[in-house]
Amino acid sequence: MCECTANLFQFNTLYVSWLVVLFGLQTLGIAAKRKRRLCVVEGFVVRYYESIDSNNNPKGLKGTIKIYEDSSVEIKDNRLLIRNPDRTWDLECESQDILTRWSAKLSSIVATLKL
Repeated sequence: MCECTANLFQFNTLYVSWLVVLFGLQTLGIAAKRKRRLCVVEGFVVRYYESIDSNNNPKGLKGTIKIYEDSSVEIKDNRLLIRNPDRTWDLECESQDILTRWSAKLSSIVATLKL
């Protein structure tokens, strides 16, 4: 079910990759932590999971990132920033190629929502 190519996975029509997600608010003095999560694009949502099971299926849903028509996606300092009205998500990719692909995929979702 899962095919891995350069740390990108393809689950049927889903877009999947290991990304590092930043948790915490450095500006409020709370120590920010980065955790490696399996991120899956499903429709207009990025779901992030703790790991994969023995059949290479995502397991341990940890949270979701909704993509809105007024979301913006940008690359800054080799990180992917998803800016939503209520929060900015800071994701790190394992390579420049994965970073570029994720940026293009999420930007196309935002563009689709604006139609």
